[in-house]
Amino acid sequence: MSESSLEIDDANEKDIHNFRESRRVLGQSLDLSDDLVKVYKRLGEAFTAAPSQADKYAVSMLSACRKHLTLSITSLLRLHLTQALRETRSAVEAAGIAYAIRANSEVFAIFREDGTPESRKKALKTLKSGVLFPASVPKMHALKKHFDLASTMSHTNLVTFARHYPDEPGAKPRTFRFQDLGEPAVPNLHRWLYWICVVHLEILGASDVIYNGILTSPAPFLEEHKYVRGKLARFYVKARSEFAALATWFPPDESLGDEPTA
Repeated sequence: MSESSLEIDDANEKDIHNFRESRRVLGQSLDLSDDLVKVYKRLGEAFTAAPSQADKYAVSMLSACRKHLTLSITSLLRLHLTQALRETRSAVEAAGIAYAIRANSEVFAIFREDGTPESRKKALKTLKSGVLFPASVPKMHALKKHFDLASTMSHTNLVTFARHYPDEPGAKPRTFRFQDLGEPAVPNLHRWLYWICVVHLEILGASDVIYNGILTSPAPFLEEHKYVRGKLARFYVKARSEFAALATWFPPDESLGDEPTA
């Protein structure tokens, strides 16, 4: 770090450089994230009205999921894996809350009243993974594995802390770096781009459960979702053929989850 610049300036310059290089490496594969944004938009257009207050809050959660998608990909391109995982965890959580507040009026009342230290404790006690991703609802329960993985991989622990220490040949011992994606960067970028997209595809795939009864014109959304699902499956096959290491990292392609229904 030069004497004339602040550490935040140096960090920002590295982020800009890494963002640019990651975009170059991923190329057209990055279209997948924007494809998912379009699917979110189509889903938002599938509602003619949100009849209840719970419905309105639940529909608004779509904007939160879109935000978390965009910020997770941005963080990934900057090589900040922990931030990307936290954003993805928040997206899954938002989907779970959207489901829970529509499924149970008592949960919605607790969610709506959150705002004081006392009500915050009540909300934290109520809005747990068993309520957000109940085992009795397969599409919601399927999201729990993503929630748990993102939590484990982004909370401060030995594994996440160790990612900040480079393991490249010749690296100075105990050199802490802000970026934590890890080497080799190229297959790791493809790995985590795929995973983030899979998570959001499954969130969108659960929309028929989350928004049961208020999706009035879902046809364009269903068509867009099917198109992106196929495109992501093709990306999976191509990436595995190019990077041998990904054969052990990537889950099987059936992990794309079930498609939503009308």
